[in-house]
Amino acid sequence: VADSTANSDEEFNAETAATTPIGELAGIPPVADEPAEEVIIDDGTELGKTTGEDKPNVTPVKKNKKLAVPNFDAFRLRVALIILGVIALIVGWVFATKVLPKATVVIQTNSQVVKSNLSLTLNTAAKQLDEENKIVPATAQTQQKSYTQQIATTGQLNKGQKATGKVLLTNCSASGNTITVPTGTSVSSGGMTYITQSTAVLDTSAFTSGGVCKSLSDTSATVSVTALKPGVSYNIAASTFTLSLNNVTAKSSTAFSGGTDEIVKVVAQADIDAAKAKISAQDTAQLKQDMEAALRAKGFLPIPSTFLAGEQQVTPSANPGETADIVTVSAVVPYSMLGIKQLDLQALVVANVNEQIDSKKQKILDDGIAKAVFTQQTPGSATSAVVSVRAESVAGPELNVEELKKQVASKKANEIKQTIGALPGVTDVQVNYGPFWVSTAPKDTTKITITVVKPTTK
Repeated sequence: VADSTANSDEEFNAETAATTPIGELAGIPPVADEPAEEVIIDDGTELGKTTGEDKPNVTPVKKNKKLAVPNFDAFRLRVALIILGVIALIVGWVFATKVLPKATVVIQTNSQVVKSNLSLTLNTAAKQLDEENKIVPATAQTQQKSYTQQIATTGQLNKGQKATGKVLLTNCSASGNTITVPTGTSVSSGGMTYITQSTAVLDTSAFTSGGVCKSLSDTSATVSVTALKPGVSYNIAASTFTLSLNNVTAKSSTAFSGGTDEIVKVVAQADIDAAKAKISAQDTAQLKQDMEAALRAKGFLPIPSTFLAGEQQVTPSANPGETADIVTVSAVVPYSMLGIKQLDLQALVVANVNEQIDSKKQKILDDGIAKAVFTQQTPGSATSAVVSVRAESVAGPELNVEELKKQVASKKANEIKQTIGALPGVTDVQVNYGPFWVSTAPKDTTKITITVVKPTTK
């Protein structure tokens, strides 16, 4: 045995043994290779069908649920839904208790409307307010605007020839004095006027036994006359004329002739006046607004009723009597409006209101200056005007709305009514909450609205 063991030890090779099967190392002879046995697993259905033999009694293996792998996706979904639900509850609670709750308090008081009707003198020369005489310092806002207006001329001028003729002048004065008829004396017949072209000296008149004036060579003189204006209408037949001189008669024995017509259009004064009227009728609404805005920008209260258009500086393209089919009238119009300091007007209105109320029980809640109405009493100028002002002020108990909000915060309706209703001058208090589940006023005063009802003013 010793030898055998020794030999075995001597023949053992570690590297070869690492790749040698265990059975061979143990001295077990190798087994010849055999075909692998095919194992068929049948659920029992095929066996019964083909052979008709009884199904084998196989007991199914139950799964161990404790050893199943958890579904982490479903777990994460549940956790997310729970978190979202909690957030939604928190947001809903905040909205329901902090955001949505509101309270509205309407307070009725014994406030009254006090009217002021004042007559004021506005003057740019005044330096300070004169309350006794109602003289208010004013400032003038001025602006010039240029306009152009074209008018078709309506005047007519006859540039034709003037008719001429001869007239016999006779002295019929009973005084026996000589009469001189100077050159340029007018004689008229049927509305037509003619001008004598020379001087006539008429000796003492002569009368018949019946008292009829006689036209003798010594007492009469024939002079040439020319029509005052051109036109065929001055070509008249022999006529009797009237003179501006007493006791002188005039007559013609032949018809007048030579008058012709040549009518042209000329500028009439009425045309220029019509253009000025159209300029005066221009819409000045925007101009008034601009001037009011300029006064406000300077810190003054504009008085719209003092708006005034000054005298137009007119320049026509043609003068009256000049030939033209159309006349263009250019005009520069100065405009003005007065403004006053609001504090000056407020002082006058407040003084007037205080005379009509009990200042110990009532305060002026609204002086009414913002809605004051001004009316021009007399025609003014660019520097002064007399106006009447009508203002409707509101006087009543003085309530500090912000302080009241702090007092009613977190209180129920009955408590709010008792707290505010006990104030002087308060006649009624109405409280409303919202939404429907709110029963107390919010703690946040910005969620509380308090309205003090004032009397209605015009």
